[in-house]
Amino acid sequence: MVIKLIIFNVLHGDSALLEVENNGEYSYLVVDCNTNGECQVPVYNYLKSKGVTNINGILVSHFHQDHIDGIDKLLSSEFTIGRIFIPPVLDNNSEIHNKLISKYREEITKVLARTDDDLLASKLSSFATFLRYIKDNAKIVEECAGRESKFRVPGFPKEIEGTVYLPLRKMVGVIKQTIKNGEFGLDKFPNINDASIAVAFEFNGNKILLAGDASPTQWNEHKRQMTSHGIYSLDVNCLKAMHHGSKYNNTNPIFKYVFSSINNKTLIISADGVSHPHPEIFDLIVSHNLKPYCTNLSNLCVDEYERMDLSEVPEVFRIYLANYQPITPMPCQGDICFSYNSSDNKVSISNSTNTPCVYHYS
Repeated sequence: MVIKLIIFNVLHGDSALLEVENNGEYSYLVVDCNTNGECQVPVYNYLKSKGVTNINGILVSHFHQDHIDGIDKLLSSEFTIGRIFIPPVLDNNSEIHNKLISKYREEITKVLARTDDDLLASKLSSFATFLRYIKDNAKIVEECAGRESKFRVPGFPKEIEGTVYLPLRKMVGVIKQTIKNGEFGLDKFPNINDASIAVAFEFNGNKILLAGDASPTQWNEHKRQMTSHGIYSLDVNCLKAMHHGSKYNNTNPIFKYVFSSINNKTLIISADGVSHPHPEIFDLIVSHNLKPYCTNLSNLCVDEYERMDLSEVPEVFRIYLANYQPITPMPCQGDICFSYNSSDNKVSISNSTNTPCVYHYS
């Protein structure tokens, strides 16, 4: 069995794919979707390049634009979808659920008619398509919530165990109430990051955690509940940093709780290279002895090497120093792939630029 987790470079946003090959059979779980700044949808392009027509599952961690843009391409007639996973934020009553979706789509349509911003129109159109899809395909929609709920993807090998940690169930109905209040801006939902799905996949001692933009509020409550049951760590050894490496979502207490005590720990940052990751993330990398992988280059890494004598700078990074502009995203490691092969029981991490980390060069 070969398991691959690909984190795509989509600038400010998230898009990942869990690909499992088992005895020649392939299965796929898409986790969030976003474009790459060139109106391309990397996860769509990857699946098409593989000739994929069946997607076992699509998980949308939460309903912010940078986690859902371009998803309409996955929901087209080109693919058969096995299951759609969403946070428990609408309503269990299907009649109310559908009325809310219809009302929300109506409001989005009004905004689309008024805007001349092509980027905004694209994002709103993707979300409207997604809402229509989950309304019309309610039988395959599953709402996910923790504290330790089992997560099963149709067609995945039973060896791939998933556990949903977040959101906690108090988030049920948050979007329903927001819509009732007449608030329709996608990025204006109150505390919508609190509704992020955090799901971990465990196989043969490896534990990977994808947590969208999960907030400290939710993690602190999760820790409180788990500690009361005698569990003090989630024992993760690979984390995709929350909220693109934001200092508000990635903190020392959260990392102490999430990561295991072993030394071989990996942090993957889906960053835009301009506003994220925040400087504080580098202190966490050092203090928790993490091996970092980052989709886009941070100016903090460039600053570190600019202070060095050119002869001390590894040759592979000199091009970055020569061409770096702090307002223009520049791929560092691009797409990042975490891979496990059961035949030799080995884990490897590769990236599309074949570049080692600038910050922790080895």
